[in-house]
Amino acid sequence: MVILVGAGASFGAFDVPSRRPPLGDDLFESLVGAFPDTWGSLPDAVVATFRSDGFELGMAALREEAVHTQDSLIDMSIYFSAFRLLPGVNRYLALTVLLQSLGPSVEFSFASLNYETYLEQSLARIGLGVLYGGEPRAGVDEAFVRVIKPHGSCNFVADTGTNTFEGVTMVGGQAYIAGAPLKAVSLDEVAKARETGFPSAMSLYAPGKPDMICPEFVARIREDWKSTIRDADAIVVIGARPMLDSDPHIWIPIIDSSAPFALIGGDGATVHPVVGDRLTLLGDTFASGLNPLRSWLRDRATPTGAPP
Repeated sequence: MVILVGAGASFGAFDVPSRRPPLGDDLFESLVGAFPDTWGSLPDAVVATFRSDGFELGMAALREEAVHTQDSLIDMSIYFSAFRLLPGVNRYLALTVLLQSLGPSVEFSFASLNYETYLEQSLARIGLGVLYGGEPRAGVDEAFVRVIKPHGSCNFVADTGTNTFEGVTMVGGQAYIAGAPLKAVSLDEVAKARETGFPSAMSLYAPGKPDMICPEFVARIREDWKSTIRDADAIVVIGARPMLDSDPHIWIPIIDSSAPFALIGGDGATVHPVVGDRLTLLGDTFASGLNPLRSWLRDRATPTGAPP
């Protein structure tokens, strides 16, 4: 079973508004408020694009403008690293406990489109580690859960080794790491991004989700996503909507799959044309969808003729 979570999942995982990462429509103003020296000092034309055409086209304009791109992305890395899990229950925790209740015969992997790490922190809260790449090894990695992040993550940074300029290309006075591999680091280390001078490996929140940091390694993660979906017996999407124009790398593998498909937190009328009669709409919100999801998953985890 593969569970894909998007921005709507992290927004709906918490009842306290201050813990929620902003959705796309609110992200620009949140960044401006947090970083007035970078996001609050962009050229007027770029700001106008953000405010009139939305975050994706605004980010495309920022990338084209180039001069302010790197400093803005560094602060964006720091911004998402600041979302730390506080004590208490959240719906990522409830979801993971639900999946564990299905028993050891059910294998599940997560995929997350989110730059923050609320899902990973929730897994750690109940003693599960995160495996960002590869398959769990029998007898070794039972306490780990796969988390595929095809848009990168605030805690993914380039591993430049001892030579900090290895694999670095200078473009217009800015450094872009191309050849270095990725590594996952602590959120405290991400918070020091200004000291390193390099943003995290997060796909640009722009049409097509292009990558400036370690693009070939992010491409491998997306290949991992494709193969995982190809092998899935069931697919659950929480808080993400089909964006075929800007995210075909996410949605085409789902369309090509024949696995049953369940949706939480989305418009069934929008998703049905994409996945057809495979769709089961379980709830409008993360909160309302958890109990129906439990039943839906149990139906698929129980062998034919066996008691649930």
